[in-house]
Amino acid sequence: MALAYILLGVEKEGFLFNPVQKNRDWYPHIRDMLSAPFGEFHNNRASFITFNYDRSLEHFLYTTLSSRDRSGDAPDAWAKKLWECVPIVHLHGELGKHPAFTGPEEREGKAIPYGLDPTPDFIRIASHSIRNVHDQVDLDSDPAFQQAYRLISQAEYIFFMGFAYDERNVMKLRLGQDLRDDAKLFGTGLDLTEAERVRVQRMSDNKIMAEHIIPTDCVQFLRQSHAAQAVYKRW
Repeated sequence: MALAYILLGVEKEGFLFNPVQKNRDWYPHIRDMLSAPFGEFHNNRASFITFNYDRSLEHFLYTTLSSRDRSGDAPDAWAKKLWECVPIVHLHGELGKHPAFTGPEEREGKAIPYGLDPTPDFIRIASHSIRNVHDQVDLDSDPAFQQAYRLISQAEYIFFMGFAYDERNVMKLRLGQDLRDDAKLFGTGLDLTEAERVRVQRMSDNKIMAEHIIPTDCVQFLRQSHAAQAVYKRW
């Protein structure tokens, strides 16, 4: 409940759309990589897997994409399109369902609007919707992890953004199983030393190569990574 209270309190549109450090805000870069007219948005083949609880990414994409192109459909249609074409999987749960991505039958008792002050009811809903790294999860039956494994097995490119490479989380991703033969893995590694990047490579059974971890933040990674720029051009 303490986690839910604190994190709901910082799910604010002011923080999201007017960040203190704009030069380190990578969401606009991701949005631009995905941006397409409504009728062509299905050509995106991106998906996101996160250990975070907050709904900031989906709220940012939904708000900015639906306001950019009003030529074809209402925001509700954009929400449906975004959810169908660019899945966002919260492995450890999320702070309640975002109303834009929740059907009417699911909103009762599960949905929490983005940006509202945390009420006792919101805190209760959110606290029941999240779990921490110590909670026991059956990875072979958990819906979120099963969806993540399907997405990972289909991916040609896998990017780790702002990832701390905690060994428990790396192991949960099961990178040694079901990767495509041509899968290419890259990631950020802000402040990681060469020795630490080599440790990540060993820990991932040589799936994440040390030389593919760029010691920079997410914005610079998206700008400097040849792989990220290649994907940008293909989308």
